Amino acid sequence: MSRIFKYLFCIAFFFNTGYYVFSQTRIDLEKERRKTQNDLEYATNLLKSTQDQRKSSVENYIITNKKIELRTRNIQNIKGEILQIESNIATEQQVISGLKSDLDKLRTEYVKLVMQAFKTFKTSDKLMYIFASKDFNQAYRRLRYLHYYSKYRKSQIQSIEATQTVLQKRVMIYEELKDSKQHLLTEVSKETNKLSTEKKQQEKLLKSLSSKEKQLKAEIAKKEKLAKKLQQEIERIIAEEIAKSKKGAKIYQLTPQEQILNDQFSSNLNKLPWPLERGIITENFGEHNHPVLKGIIIRNDGIDISTAKGSAVRSVFNGTVRNVFIIPGMNKVVIVRHGSYLSVYSNLIDVYVKAGEDIKTKQVIGILAANENSDVSILKFQIWKENVKLDPQKWLAKEK
Repeated sequence: MSRIFKYLFCIAFFFNTGYYVFSQTRIDLEKERRKTQNDLEYATNLLKSTQDQRKSSVENYIITNKKIELRTRNIQNIKGEILQIESNIATEQQVISGLKSDLDKLRTEYVKLVMQAFKTFKTSDKLMYIFASKDFNQAYRRLRYLHYYSKYRKSQIQSIEATQTVLQKRVMIYEELKDSKQHLLTEVSKETNKLSTEKKQQEKLLKSLSSKEKQLKAEIAKKEKLAKKLQQEIERIIAEEIAKSKKGAKIYQLTPQEQILNDQFSSNLNKLPWPLERGIITENFGEHNHPVLKGIIIRNDGIDISTAKGSAVRSVFNGTVRNVFIIPGMNKVVIVRHGSYLSVYSNLIDVYVKAGEDIKTKQVIGILAANENSDVSILKFQIWKENVKLDPQKWLAKEK
């Protein structure tokens, strides 16, 4: 490979590889930021849809907290992008500086070549230079010398032009990066102001709710009672199914077909589709502090997902509907078996499936009931492996 082609290959490879690497990093960061912004916008719309008489509800406080969490994450994502851009700007500055240095050297070398050619041939032309040779071999060597000398000068011109092209592209990228950084800095400022406003709203809500301690404790007691009823019903159904599967068995005995389904479900940790097209998790799995009342511990056997009124509920995996029943105060409940796993969907107002029916992943099984005086619906979603409650959030995919 000639010197010129080696040089052109090196600068082209360096240009394309470097640009690809930081472009991919930026794409990943931007993707994460867009996802957070979409969730943030959805939480904002959920708050807007709540009627005035429910402004000082625990539900509103939780969604406001979620907004603050998402807003904070969004600011962090933007700052992460800015850091990446600053790193890319520093890289571009180094590349531009190196290309300018290469260009200066190439131009200097080319000027020397031109001057040398002028000095060599100022009194005689190339033809006379060849004819002045002592013999044929010397003439041939001089001819080859002139040929390669001319070719080398052309290669220098190509190198200069190629370097200029890459330099122009790098300068253009550098300017785009500076513009992007400025845009993101402006966005950080706007998001920070919004975060400050939301924190003030949060404080106001907390103050209002703290004065309703007696009412809130009554709501907690009611929810605990309903949760216990649901747990007892699920455990009863599980025990009944175990007894039917095999006399004297301590766990549910899977058929060969159910074993295949069980293994498929088991391999979908962090991959299951969401039971709703849109929604935000407003209460996590397990025991945690009450969002308002200090010293009060609450427990959730699954997760709560807040969504728009009348949203469709979908099965998270292929399975068989094992039971559909009603718990007053929790509306309709659907339990779907996936081998030894169970998915539980509570707070449905309409149900489109029946016990014994085989259903598919993402098949609509019913419609959520709306909360009182609100356009927000809450799906109470659980995953069990026989008698063991699992954290649904660990099973659901990040992308809805």
